[in-house]
Amino acid sequence: MKNLFLLSLILGVTLCSEAQVRLGVKAGYNLSTLRYIGLVQLTNQKSQSGFNAGLLVSIPLSEYISLQPEASYSTQGTKYQIDTANAAYHYNYLNIPILIKYQHATGLFAETGFHIGFPLIAKNVVAGKSEDIKSKTYSPDYAWVAGLGYIMPETNLSIDIRYNLGLISITSPEGGDLTRVKNSVFQIDLIYLF
Repeated sequence: MKNLFLLSLILGVTLCSEAQVRLGVKAGYNLSTLRYIGLVQLTNQKSQSGFNAGLLVSIPLSEYISLQPEASYSTQGTKYQIDTANAAYHYNYLNIPILIKYQHATGLFAETGFHIGFPLIAKNVVAGKSEDIKSKTYSPDYAWVAGLGYIMPETNLSIDIRYNLGLISITSPEGGDLTRVKNSVFQIDLIYLF
């Protein structure tokens, strides 16, 4: 274990000395829903607004390509109705994306990769009454991430638009093996690199 830590430390120092590794912060808006695949569906399902905020590291691999690991807090879920009562699933995740980013000289960039998400809070709220469903929520969640963005000239700011497509069911199938429930999240973020 000590050898692994020492190797990681040496690798980190080497990367920092060889390339301009930059730390950053990000925050933005989420528009999320749950994709029901199969026979069971939610009634009058609507997207839910939320937010995300976190930290990132930009590690250049070449002139135009970089590796970007992140850690962010993300509020997700969906709204729906039971009879005439308003209801919603609320999930708060710690998401850890690992992205490959291509940046053009114009400031435009594209990114893709995967993230792993750990549910911190999971609730089903019906007519104002909240039920903790974390024990019924599969962990971890896996998602494919794809995005586009633009770095504003002569600043450290960039804007980023992403889509996170859930790859696995996050709940036990309500319709036996006939239904899967997966996350679906659009994000718009501002990013500041130090």
